[in-house]
Amino acid sequence: MTNSEYVTIIYSYMNTFLKRIVEEYSPIDYKINRGDIGQRIPVWVFWWQGIDEMPEMVRLCVASMKKNLPAEYIDIHVLDKNNYTDFIQLPSIVSEKLNDEVITIAHFSDVLRSALLYRYGGWWIDSTIFVGRKIDKDFFYNNSFFTQKYGFKVEAPYPDPAEGRWATYLLKSPANMPLFKFIYDSWLFYLDRHDQVLDYYLTDYMIAIAYDSFVWAKESIDSVPPNNLHTGDLMAFYGNQEYDPEWMDTLTRDTQFFKMSYKAELSHFTPEGMETTYGALCRLLLDARI
Repeated sequence: MTNSEYVTIIYSYMNTFLKRIVEEYSPIDYKINRGDIGQRIPVWVFWWQGIDEMPEMVRLCVASMKKNLPAEYIDIHVLDKNNYTDFIQLPSIVSEKLNDEVITIAHFSDVLRSALLYRYGGWWIDSTIFVGRKIDKDFFYNNSFFTQKYGFKVEAPYPDPAEGRWATYLLKSPANMPLFKFIYDSWLFYLDRHDQVLDYYLTDYMIAIAYDSFVWAKESIDSVPPNNLHTGDLMAFYGNQEYDPEWMDTLTRDTQFFKMSYKAELSHFTPEGMETTYGALCRLLLDARI
C-alpha cells in the first residue's frame, strides 16, 4: 500500500465518522478577527514531565524562545502535567484514555492545544521548536492565523495528510476560531467511541476534513504564505557539523522556527574536536534561565 492510498483510507473513515460534527459546523460563517493587536499574546509550550525533566534539546528550544520572542508583547506559558489545569479543564475522558494508554502524551497535547487556542488564542509552539533569531512584534501581531507551511506536497517518509499545508507543531490563532473547537470536539467524539487511535497524525486528518468541508477553514489556511522552508535542516543536516556563525546567519534569514527532536543523536563536538552547531547553541543559550 502506498502512503497516498493509506491516507485515503484513514481520511475516508474519519470523514464518515465525523459527519455529525461536520454538519454541526457547516452553518458557521467565520472571518478572522484580528482582536489581538496591541494586546499581550500567550505562547503555549508543553512538556508533560515539567521543566526539571526536560532533555537538553528541549531546554535549548525553550531557552531560544525566551531569548528570541518579544517578551514585552508575549507571555510564554510552559505547561506540564501539574500546571495545565491552571488554564484549562479537560473532560475526564481525556486523562482516562491517557492513563489507559489509548492515547499517547502527544495525542493528549493535541487535545490540549486545540482547547487552549480556542479559548485564549495565541501561539502553540512545540517544545522541540528552536527559534533561530529575534522575532519582531509585527510578525506576532500581523499574522492572525499562522502555521509553518511548505506550500507544496512534501515527500514525507510516512503517510502525511497535511501535505505541506500546515504543521500542528507551530500554530497561531485568535481566540474563538472555530477550527480549534472543531478539532477539540472531534477528539472528544472520537475518544468516546474508540479504544485505539487509528493513526498518530489523527489531528491532521481532522484539519484536512475541516479544510475540505468549510470555506472559512480553507481560506484561513490558504491565506498563510509558504514560510520556514528549512525548518528541518538545522537538526537534520547541520547539527553535528562544525559551527559556522555566518552560515547560521544565512540559514535564519528565511527560517525563524526549526523543528528539532530530543531523540536525535547530536554531539557538542565533531570527531576532530571542533564545536558543532548544536554544541555552540547549547553553549550560547543554556545558561539562560527557563
